[in-house]
Amino acid sequence: MISRWNYFSITIVMGVVLLMFQMTNVMLERWNHYEENSFVRNLEELPKESDMYALDEDSPDSSRGMVVYIGSRDASAFEVTRQWAVYTKQNFMGCETLEDYRESAGALAAYPERTVSVHSEDIDWGDEAAWSCLEAGAGKGGRLVFCGLPEAELIRKSAGLRGLFGISQVRAAETTVEGLRLEDGFLLGGGAEYWSIDEEENERRQDMELTFPWYVLAEDAQAYMRGILEDESLEAEELPAVIWRTPAKEPHTYVVNGDYMEGACGLGLLSAIWADGKDCEIYPVVNAQNLVAVNYPGLARENEAEIQGLYGQGLDRLFRDRVWPVFIAAYRQNALGLTCMLAPQYDYEDENLPEQEQLLYYMKRLNEESAEVGLSGGRISDTPLEQKLLEDRWFMEGTLPDYRFTSFYSTQGHTLEVELQDRLLESVRTVVSQYGGELDVFGYLNENVTRQALLADGVHYTYGQDFLAKCVETALGYTSVMVDMEWIAYPDSGDALNEMSSNLGWNLQNYFKGYENFEGTTVSESDERIRAFLALDYGKRIDGNTVYLELENPGSPAWFVLRGEGKRIRAVEGGQWTLLEDGAYLIEATEENVVITLQNSTRG
Repeated sequence: MISRWNYFSITIVMGVVLLMFQMTNVMLERWNHYEENSFVRNLEELPKESDMYALDEDSPDSSRGMVVYIGSRDASAFEVTRQWAVYTKQNFMGCETLEDYRESAGALAAYPERTVSVHSEDIDWGDEAAWSCLEAGAGKGGRLVFCGLPEAELIRKSAGLRGLFGISQVRAAETTVEGLRLEDGFLLGGGAEYWSIDEEENERRQDMELTFPWYVLAEDAQAYMRGILEDESLEAEELPAVIWRTPAKEPHTYVVNGDYMEGACGLGLLSAIWADGKDCEIYPVVNAQNLVAVNYPGLARENEAEIQGLYGQGLDRLFRDRVWPVFIAAYRQNALGLTCMLAPQYDYEDENLPEQEQLLYYMKRLNEESAEVGLSGGRISDTPLEQKLLEDRWFMEGTLPDYRFTSFYSTQGHTLEVELQDRLLESVRTVVSQYGGELDVFGYLNENVTRQALLADGVHYTYGQDFLAKCVETALGYTSVMVDMEWIAYPDSGDALNEMSSNLGWNLQNYFKGYENFEGTTVSESDERIRAFLALDYGKRIDGNTVYLELENPGSPAWFVLRGEGKRIRAVEGGQWTLLEDGAYLIEATEENVVITLQNSTRG
């Protein structure tokens, strides 16, 4: 039997616990200012397109490195090489022919740090006297990069070309491999094998180029990516090479066997090549990792018959009770920042209107997660975007009249000049859209608005997307992973929710763990860092084990990746550092002058 005193004590404790829970909920509600967007900024105070660092090809700066491109300006490799020079704040010179390159030899001598990128399709490889100048022009300690190779038969017949490219044998003019193996230590994020013994997984993920010439490398060459063959009798050195260098030469010569230098992948390969084999190299990055749920949350009870048939409940309950827990659990297990692109409706031609209660519920929950709420331009109906924005504006002004969107998801690329003038979008400063293979994964849409590409599909993640992610992380310290929730509301076939439950968390944990020491951001936070990165100009000097940085426009923190073989950081003045992985560090520069002191690693 419980005594009166014990009963009284238990009652008091229960009352205190109940009061604590109630007070917690009351305070959470009071402090949750979901009705306002904390990411709104005064555009006049942010860097603009006109503030971007620009190349001065007429009067290059002798204190910077020189990036040289040889080949047609119409080739994708030209834009890749030029854009990489802009991002790394170096000089750039374009030479359409080898003759132009030879004539520039005197001017190039003033730049001891040189990277020479050669578009192989534009070179007359039959004239050995013409291309023999390539190695000499790159200079000692420079980088000579071949974007693709001449025909395999030409290489087979020419000992000079085989020596230039570090090839000992042409085993076949064409072979098809099972997959690809990327070695550790070249790109950030570690090595990877782009194949699986599971046929179903291979079919789901494999989208890389698997047919190319079979080159066996010289003994002194070092491969960074090779093909994988079923023939287990082959030694690793015999496998078809895809990306490699010939380290015995000065300058180091790098070869990319295929079209990997085209598009944004080429930026990462150039950054990896630039730092490879050096005691130390440093370059600026954005430091932004985004997870973007587009077309979520949906606020109207749509497609009820199909959703009821699949899940036994309406779309509103499906999104709240089943999709939200799965999605938010996957988000909390990784280091990416979260943005949700609101879809008030999917179908603007039916009679289902968005519900205010649903909007308020999600705005509170997302604000508790420090997430950003943007607006989606997606819709399944033929409703013009102007009409969709008008109806969205009526709904938002009647529910949260003080909320101002700073980000917008576009389904029609970057042709939004008129739409961005809509009152609902007047505070938007960044537009995101799906990556379409373009070179510049971010930039400016106009003087005041940036654009960002969604590089990967978090649910339907492929090997090609993973290689792209490694390249962009290496060059820019940036990624943006998309989850499109319209696919659940209007599934093409099967149980889309189960597919998301099975794949999203696993993909984020396994493929993006290597970048967890970069910082998670919302797309508006990423926008601020992109603006600062594009406007940044700096000088650097590396003297033995000391790196000196001088930022010329330090309006906000700037981030750099420092890579070096056998080195570790002892101290940083004017900033701070984070270990990304073995031999790679993230440097945050918080002052105008930064001094990084290194020391030799004591590991064997």
